[in-house]
Amino acid sequence: MRILRSGSVLCILGASSALVSGCAPPLRPAGCPANPAQQLLMEINAVRTREGALPLWPNIQLARAAQGHAQALADGEASGHFGADGSDPLQRITDAGYLPNAFGEDIAMGSAAPRLIVEAWMRSPAHRQVLLDPSLREVGLGGISSPDKPIWVADFGARAQAAETRCHPWTTPSTAT
Repeated sequence: MRILRSGSVLCILGASSALVSGCAPPLRPAGCPANPAQQLLMEINAVRTREGALPLWPNIQLARAAQGHAQALADGEASGHFGADGSDPLQRITDAGYLPNAFGEDIAMGSAAPRLIVEAWMRSPAHRQVLLDPSLREVGLGGISSPDKPIWVADFGARAQAAETRCHPWTTPSTAT
């Protein structure tokens, strides 16, 4: 996993590779401060775990789709879940190279605090349904940081079973147990 910073844009990028049964998404090393995207992922996974759903893995293709839509929202080129060109979340996700069996998208505007974003999503039945959907296994987060209107887009997905076999980033399939 790596973090891409470009000006005021934050995006969490995670290499999607093969999920060995019993593995969990990578944790932030102790002593390393988390950036807002990492904090948002940790808040999402804490809520999912508390509610009985498995934690999500970061995915670079979903992150690209989310970041592009967050930028379009910030630039006024999109409204809600639809782009000015009529694109919807499924089109943006597939255009980024992610072929989902299931997908969802949550958007937050106006709060920069990850905990408050997740709390707001949990109060909204539609957002809560996406956030806690047990069939969704990966997430890409895109954010635009601005003092007057921070924007976060979370694109969630699940792929075919074969694509969901992965191991910790520090192991290879031959060393994972």
